[in-house]
Amino acid sequence: MVPMTNDGIQSITCHANGHKNSLPNICQLIECPSNDPKLNPEHGTVSCTNSNYYNSLCTTKCKEGYTRKMETETVCGEDKTWSNKTPDCKDSQPPLLKRCPENIYTYASKTGPSDPVTWASPLSEDNSGISFVNQTVGPINGSSFPVGQTEIRYIASDLDGNVSPECVFFVIVEGNEL
Repeated sequence: MVPMTNDGIQSITCHANGHKNSLPNICQLIECPSNDPKLNPEHGTVSCTNSNYYNSLCTTKCKEGYTRKMETETVCGEDKTWSNKTPDCKDSQPPLLKRCPENIYTYASKTGPSDPVTWASPLSEDNSGISFVNQTVGPINGSSFPVGQTEIRYIASDLDGNVSPECVFFVIVEGNEL
């Protein structure tokens, strides 16, 4: 037997063959609203076992690079409402750091450290559309460097805290022969 309704007037039970066990009117499948905000996960879509009909179980399907924030599901109930909000999806893919510079070789100036050394800073790209590049080690772009090898490191991060693999290169300054 399947719980059904006759437009909210009276709850009735209908048999699988379509016959009802109580009088008034016609049996109709219980249907939850398909446009309910509970079925609108951020960065995902909903997949239901039986459309938006009674006892249909709905889960969140996340876009590529995203995962569910919670492992909950929602079910269409006899009262024509969904039991829970389908969970939103959060970004789980780290940004991609592009254009990591190669090692830079230069010479010290006659009076001490190198002249200012510049490079094209790495760029980042992320599935969320928002990412940040941060230099984590070494003097900033455009600095003078001492004789020797100086490590430079960059990372990219996004708003959900995902972090890229590091970009590492060296500025190598050789002393001048007098």
